[in-house]
Amino acid sequence: MDHKMNVYIWDMDETLILLKSLINGTYAEAFNGLKDVEKGIKIGKTWENHILQVCDEYFFYEQIENCNKPFIDALSQYDDGRDLTDYDFKQDGLGPPSDDINKRKLAYRHRVIAQKYKKVPIIHPF
Repeated sequence: MDHKMNVYIWDMDETLILLKSLINGTYAEAFNGLKDVEKGIKIGKTWENHILQVCDEYFFYEQIENCNKPFIDALSQYDDGRDLTDYDFKQDGLGPPSDDINKRKLAYRHRVIAQKYKKVPIIHPF
């Protein structure tokens, strides 16, 4: 049976604070022995791995983590509009130096990320 699954990416400030407290054990420690610290650390690391996997698989995290730009359109002037249907992001050689060729490769990734976000329905909080 086919079923539709929605996945939502949200503002993660508080979520990341909780994640950090799971990973370093402070969440469970705050319960004075009522929570299993090691189990909390294991859960936190599992959660962290899932988050990083999603970020890397869908948003090129490992490739662009050191190329922070203030907004998704920051490099749009380098995007030549090329059809990226068959573009191989894993083999295009993105990396230093920060020349025009690498800025174009980064702009391609930004365009793909923006297109993914445009497909997500806007959900307003309650």
